[in-house]
Amino acid sequence: LVVRGAGGAQFARRPVLAPPPQRQTYLRTEIPAVRGTIYARGGTVVLAETVPRDRLVVDAHRLGATEREDLTALVAAALDLDAAGTAAVAGKLASDRSYVVVARDLAPDTSDRIRTGAAAAGIQALSFEPESVRIYPQSGGGPMTSLAAHLLGFVNREGQGQYGVEQHYQDLLAGTPSVLESDRDANGQPVIETQHSVEAGTPGSDLSLTLDAGLQLALEQEVMSARVADRAKGVSAVILDPYTGAVLAEASFPSYDANDYAAIAASDPGQFVDPVISEVYEPGSVFKMLTVLAGLVAGTITMATEFDDTGTLKLDGGRTHVSDADRKAMGVLSLEDAIAWSRNVVAAKVALGLAPTVSEAAESLYATWLRLGFGGRTGVDLAGEVAGLVRDPAVTPWREIDLANGAFGQGVAVTPLQLAVAYSAMVNGGTLLTPHVGAPRGGGSTPGPGRGPGGAPRYRRANGRGAFFPQHDPWSAADYIVAAHLDGAQNPLPPPVVSPAGGIKEARIFLAAAIDRTALPAPRSATRSPGRSTDCRSASTPRSVPRPAGPHAMAGS
Repeated sequence: LVVRGAGGAQFARRPVLAPPPQRQTYLRTEIPAVRGTIYARGGTVVLAETVPRDRLVVDAHRLGATEREDLTALVAAALDLDAAGTAAVAGKLASDRSYVVVARDLAPDTSDRIRTGAAAAGIQALSFEPESVRIYPQSGGGPMTSLAAHLLGFVNREGQGQYGVEQHYQDLLAGTPSVLESDRDANGQPVIETQHSVEAGTPGSDLSLTLDAGLQLALEQEVMSARVADRAKGVSAVILDPYTGAVLAEASFPSYDANDYAAIAASDPGQFVDPVISEVYEPGSVFKMLTVLAGLVAGTITMATEFDDTGTLKLDGGRTHVSDADRKAMGVLSLEDAIAWSRNVVAAKVALGLAPTVSEAAESLYATWLRLGFGGRTGVDLAGEVAGLVRDPAVTPWREIDLANGAFGQGVAVTPLQLAVAYSAMVNGGTLLTPHVGAPRGGGSTPGPGRGPGGAPRYRRANGRGAFFPQHDPWSAADYIVAAHLDGAQNPLPPPVVSPAGGIKEARIFLAAAIDRTALPAPRSATRSPGRSTDCRSASTPRSVPRPAGPHAMAGS
């Protein structure tokens, strides 16, 4: 074969330019496996499943003008289309192509209505091709949302999981397709008599999550209510078992309906991002507990150590300063009372006293952040997690103002899940856990506190930074960690708080109390360490000021 071009004549062998005749009639078809079903904790509530649907295909080349009009009216009536939708169908049928996809995701009864109507009108140039559609059957806690939409993600037209559980567990849920080979006819369709299986494929595996469906719904309702009440831009919350790392619920509002992901992708794809793991914010006063932990580990303070709350603290030779939120002095307070009242000045003094020099104190506080997982991903089995932002004092030296601001959570960015994991370590005896939403293999749900040998927690050691802390923590044991964040709210929520011991039912009550800022249920004394009172105060600590009621008494404001 001679090919003429800009470089002159070239010679080539025919097999290089054209496939052999037998390859032109060869057809290889992949049939996707049925995707696995996703269940909530316990394995009974379906969160995501794949159902059979039909795709309406028409040979428009064979349709006459009258048949096009009749079929347009038939499809519009069956799908209850408006004028714009009807015009779109008419436009597709006006094509002269032999293969036109007119409608997708048709339920069996809808397909039957169209099939019956077409037969009555004598229209034969149509067919229904089977396809699988991923649906999310549980309604969410807000209008036009599906349950746990951010956590689950969705599956696109190509069968690929996007975001959350669907993306992280793509290989497990999707399985492997079966492969068929056959000859094909002049229209490109397989010749059934020659068809044979090459690969059998494997079906997708089902997946049970640690998510409690009832608690998830309650959380979604609460975050939506909090957003309305506080006129916030957005609200996020997560509930974590501090002994196993099991995510019992996580929600954000605004949310979306995963069944309508295509429309959302076209209008506002930013809704798909899960703020609990993929967005960071400046945590503020919740970090005071980490500053106290750093001091307890360093041995520079006890919970009874007294500090003079002066309302304002001058730093860096008087060039900078930090102040309490109310800019008022409360005088001499024990550390425990100062943290309960969320005094910025006292937190700053604790941080500055971690070591003889500012640089050494900065290294001590920074090391505590790293040991609690900040600045790195938690390892949760969800797609899209970010690591947050923490500034290394060894790279950019801190001034006194940097150390003081860090003491109460300014100049650092974290995710709500990172906070929940860190607080879990502070109440479970000092073990940093890997949070997870996938339940243990073999069925069942993650065991709660009091579990047997089979319910051992999953530990995480990140880059040798250490996963264990000395038994200095003054906080009592708790069954659940609730971390919540309002973005742009006029009245921010309290920081992460620990629930009383109890089951899922009691955790729901606790959740509502925490977000509504009402008094929390009294913790059960049987779960607390000997010698500790029910408000986390050492039995020997003097009460210099009244302790504020509600969630603020647990972890500051």
